[in-house]
Amino acid sequence: MIRTTILSIAVCTLLAPSAGAEIITVGPGLGVFDHITITAAVAASVSGDEIVVEPGLYPENLVIGAKTITIRRSATPGEVTIFGQSLGSVIDASSANLTLRDLTLSGGAAPVGAGVYAPSNSTLVVENCVIESNHASGGSELAGAIYASKSLVMRDSVVRNNSATGRAGGVELRGAGPHLIEDCLFENNAAGTTNTTNESGGAIVVSVFANEVRVTRTTFRNNSSTGRGGAVAIFDFSTRFDDCTFETNTSPRGGALWISDGDLVRANNCLFVGNDASAFGGVTYNEEIFEAVNCTFVGNTDSSDTDSFWDTRVDSQTLLLNCVVTNPGAGSYGGIGIFLPAFSLIPEAPSATPDIDGNFNADPMFVDAAGGDYRLFAGSPAIDAGDSLGGISVSVLSLATDLDGNVRNLDDLDTPNTGVPAWELNIDLGAYEFQPAGAPGLPGCSIADVAEPYNTLDFSDVLGFLTAFGAGCP
Repeated sequence: MIRTTILSIAVCTLLAPSAGAEIITVGPGLGVFDHITITAAVAASVSGDEIVVEPGLYPENLVIGAKTITIRRSATPGEVTIFGQSLGSVIDASSANLTLRDLTLSGGAAPVGAGVYAPSNSTLVVENCVIESNHASGGSELAGAIYASKSLVMRDSVVRNNSATGRAGGVELRGAGPHLIEDCLFENNAAGTTNTTNESGGAIVVSVFANEVRVTRTTFRNNSSTGRGGAVAIFDFSTRFDDCTFETNTSPRGGALWISDGDLVRANNCLFVGNDASAFGGVTYNEEIFEAVNCTFVGNTDSSDTDSFWDTRVDSQTLLLNCVVTNPGAGSYGGIGIFLPAFSLIPEAPSATPDIDGNFNADPMFVDAAGGDYRLFAGSPAIDAGDSLGGISVSVLSLATDLDGNVRNLDDLDTPNTGVPAWELNIDLGAYEFQPAGAPGLPGCSIADVAEPYNTLDFSDVLGFLTAFGAGCP
């Protein structure tokens, strides 16, 4: 009996919510809801609480304090808009561990982090939110939407129409991270007012000192800076973009990306379309290393209408593998660095026949370039023309799907392999894999799910191959 009682107490203790963890409601009407303002709910909250807000307009500037809380919209249909009234940051998350979900933040005005200010003593999670029409000016003049100096995880969110007089019209990432952005849209964000190198990063500025920043399935559209990096400016360390789209971003230096000295940017399965630099580098203004694997670059321009990629130092490197590059002019690269394309369709290639490095120049035969469809049409020379076994710092074998989420390394039986196949299957060039009817390969199958270190055959690689083979993959 004693044992049973002790066990029952232990089970109840494990299942019970932590002390002080409550749901605090906010809405129009005391008695129906716990509070009528979010400010009052935050003041009443303790770590572990959730503040659940009814749809409506809340003209408030929140100061969270040293606690771990979640603020989210209720299940009632409609929008929760927290309006900063141009009186400071919409949310000051100093010392907090804060999660925001299903909210709209607008009308913030502050020197740093006009939408959300999350300095080095705070962590921030943003899910399914809209952060719009906030402005950073005065003082440091940076981060119109979010300033995150420790860790930001952002998913399924929209950052639009934010601005900063200095840098980072949208988001500034600092500290050690980790920083992760997934399935987001950055649109119409702007940094700077004059053409100086400090006014950089229309959508994002990366200034971290550890842990690679990861950006996945995210679109950057119509962002601008008056200095460098229309979409993203990378000041420190390493940033990786997977399955991202960069469209019509503008800046004098690096229409889409500016990469500073000592930094590495990796783009995989990405689409760059119509980005423009009024000076140099429609896609990149690069001081160190830019790597692109299976990316498509279309109609990116700079002052000469020829250069997508611009290297500013003799040791700068622009490395392309399995890419498609088309420009208005006869070239895609300028500057004084090192340009190393391989197995790519590029304007500089001497002929329509792949050279010793697999590069050639031909019409990629997009499905509908005028309509913005840059998938490959049947018969395209970019089909089965890539190096399936290659890699830079990212292995091609690790790219199981394309920008659409379709299976990579599908073999087109009507197209001869002009690249390097893996098990007779040859990857296509560019961000999109041609999807032939009846091609070898099954949904959910890939050549292999290889783990680092790449280009090294070990037990995990063999196990992955045998598992896929047993599931019916070729």
